[in-house]
Amino acid sequence: QLNLNSLAQLNLSGQRSRKRIFGPLLSFSSNPNLIGVSIGGNNLEGPIPPDFLKDVDHNMDIKIDLSFNMLTGAVPLTLDAFTKLDINLIGDNIDKLDNTFCDNDEWMAGADQRYGCETILCPKNKYHPRGRQIDDSRDCKDYDPGEDAPFMGSLTCRSQGLLFEEGIIPTQIY
Repeated sequence: QLNLNSLAQLNLSGQRSRKRIFGPLLSFSSNPNLIGVSIGGNNLEGPIPPDFLKDVDHNMDIKIDLSFNMLTGAVPLTLDAFTKLDINLIGDNIDKLDNTFCDNDEWMAGADQRYGCETILCPKNKYHPRGRQIDDSRDCKDYDPGEDAPFMGSLTCRSQGLLFEEGIIPTQIY
């Protein structure tokens, strides 16, 4: 039996072609030493489990990249227990981010205190080339009239699919 209790970092980002990771996101709830999870750019689907990283010390500096999967639903309120969290959810199908996440002083390297929830994801019907506001240079902008974005963290306002502005590519986002 494989024991991963001492696992501290997991990087399975951007698995190529048939080797992409499919299925639901694991909770990693029994990995108390895990402080970094990078599994963006795969085909993970469904909601983020409510017990995601449950046994991890909530005062540790945690970095999570779940971007560019097919994760759906709301960001679980249980993540609000983390003191220092940098989470990347852009390019997913997240449709709810509770306001309790908007005032976490040490989230997103302190930017959450300055820009609120837009530091985590641009709201529905807004966009940013990085899917979230990271500095003063550009706010999340409103979509053009007649266009709609049912999910948070949109990169463009174009309804033609995922197009990147300003030459930003996914490897430069996180």
